[in-house]
Amino acid sequence: MKGPRIKAKVAPWETKRIGDFTTVISGGTPSTRNAHYWGGDIRWMSSGELNLKRVYEVVGRITDAGLKNSSTRLVPRKCVLIGLAGQGKTRGTAAINYVDLCTNQSIASIIPNDTFIPEYLYFNVDSRYNELRGLSTGDGGRGGLNLSIIKNFIIPFPDKKEQAAIAIVLSDIDALMGSLERLVIKKRGIMQGTMQLLLTGETRLPGFTGLWNEKQLGEISYIGRGRVINHKEIDASINQQYPVYSSQTSNDGIMGYLDSYMFDGEYVTWTTDGEKAGTPFYRSGRFNCTNVCGTIKLKNDNPQFIAYLLKREMPKYVSRNLANPKLMNDIAKKIELRIPSSKEEQIAIAKVLGDMDSEINQLERKRNKYKMIKQGMMQQLLTGKIRLI
Repeated sequence: MKGPRIKAKVAPWETKRIGDFTTVISGGTPSTRNAHYWGGDIRWMSSGELNLKRVYEVVGRITDAGLKNSSTRLVPRKCVLIGLAGQGKTRGTAAINYVDLCTNQSIASIIPNDTFIPEYLYFNVDSRYNELRGLSTGDGGRGGLNLSIIKNFIIPFPDKKEQAAIAIVLSDIDALMGSLERLVIKKRGIMQGTMQLLLTGETRLPGFTGLWNEKQLGEISYIGRGRVINHKEIDASINQQYPVYSSQTSNDGIMGYLDSYMFDGEYVTWTTDGEKAGTPFYRSGRFNCTNVCGTIKLKNDNPQFIAYLLKREMPKYVSRNLANPKLMNDIAKKIELRIPSSKEEQIAIAKVLGDMDSEINQLERKRNKYKMIKQGMMQQLLTGKIRLI
């Protein structure tokens, strides 16, 4: 009789400092005062291009003279690149290059060799962005990383076979997200072209031949505004069911929820203050608005159609000569709109654009779902909690 099978014990991972298994260098910038150093055939990457993540092409080009007369160096394919400086999000951002290139002095290049899988190292460093930024020297936005910090950064180090397996799994989900992102961009481009045709009357939907009329927004609607609503009021609400829309445009503009509502029905709202001033939204149902959110109640026209039309026209009326851009109610009333006299045509146009919007939103939700899945997979695979051997 055979006894119970004994599962082989999986060897624990080593840990290594990056400087223990590879070389780390930084780049440089040829003098911008010498035209002979620029415009050649050698790729030169700025730190802002780290946001490409997987780098197949860059904008900058330098000459052989620029390479020889500066501290930049030509690095091979599959270097893990890390931002050393930057006041925004650049510092600590990781990327990997798939073409030979030079970099500026704000990028560290981790040179590939036969002892590790570069894509595995890329995913590991990329997943630890906040940890890297926390190691920065200096204060606030002026803080920076340096080669010593990068060399001493500790990496969980499975054998190459397992590194390769992890890299393949994560690369596959990256490829899936990339294809979805490209599809979203393509669909948005198609929608922009469709909006140009349908919202200007250049192209008419079958069956519609009526006139389009020039009207001001104030003629066709009642324009109002929300009230001051703070987080203390939202937190005190017990039965939070009615959304509060504010000046923000992320999360559909939702700031929180209240027990009561101010508006009921179909409206168009817009952001009155800030960077996103002049951004309109179609709203329906019961909701609230803050004091930096304008409201438009249409008298007879279709709210969804007007919302799409305002996406094209409203930004033109935003006052941007102040530090805080604004589009106040008195100016909003004067927005000139060209509108089909037939409400049925308005509804038909809104339906076409709404269907396109829904398709794009579904693709974005799918892409975001895969992003969340990837985050969970990275947490498990890159720490050895789940093993692929």
